[in-house]
Amino acid sequence: MRLTGRSSGDFSAVRLGDGRHLAYKERGLPKEQAKHKIILVHAFGDSKGFKLPISEELLKELQIYLLQFDRAGYGESDPNPKRSVKSDALDIQELADKLQLGPKFYVIGISIGAYPVYGCLKYIPHSPSDLEILEQLDGPQNEEQEKVKQQGTHESLYRDLMVGLGRWEFGPTDISNPFPNNEGYVHMWQGYEDKVCRFEMNRYIAERLPWIQYHEVAGAGHLLIYKAAHCEAIFRALVSS
Repeated sequence: MRLTGRSSGDFSAVRLGDGRHLAYKERGLPKEQAKHKIILVHAFGDSKGFKLPISEELLKELQIYLLQFDRAGYGESDPNPKRSVKSDALDIQELADKLQLGPKFYVIGISIGAYPVYGCLKYIPHSPSDLEILEQLDGPQNEEQEKVKQQGTHESLYRDLMVGLGRWEFGPTDISNPFPNNEGYVHMWQGYEDKVCRFEMNRYIAERLPWIQYHEVAGAGHLLIYKAAHCEAIFRALVSS
């Protein structure tokens, strides 16, 4: 395990203030050269190794640096027995600080990985400049799948469900617009045919929070971000806001 920076090994990690490590991988342009720095928050039962259908050529065109990390208790990241919506959001903030991403970065949360994004909106609203919530529950298999539960099923899968589906410290519709002067934006993408997370719920949230830019994709289902055309549209919308 390496403590910071890019490496040629399997993964790198940062040491947080409480002594835990968060493991991460990087894609795209080096962060020093990128115009847009994006943190991806993985789905349930997944890890930093998940692959989106976005090419290195497109990342270069859009001048994007991608940071994917194992959430607490997943993969090579240490468990957090006190894990909560707030602690996951603060992990993202500290990860960005440790890697010196600067004052402006983006966060994309996939499926149950959306709850840390809601946490960012609530607890660190002035840091990420743009946030996206993508409604899914399961990601596809990847070559790191066997590593996902190496910290134990309880600390990875069960604790994720307990936090994500348990009682939060706030309700999603209680969040105030974190960008009242349009210095940042929030996007929500929903597949109309999604049978796991129904569109009615997110339509309701978007109606209650009109500052969310809601994208409902006809004919798309649960894994819409894993379709190349939708994935490209999501990234283009994010960086063009």
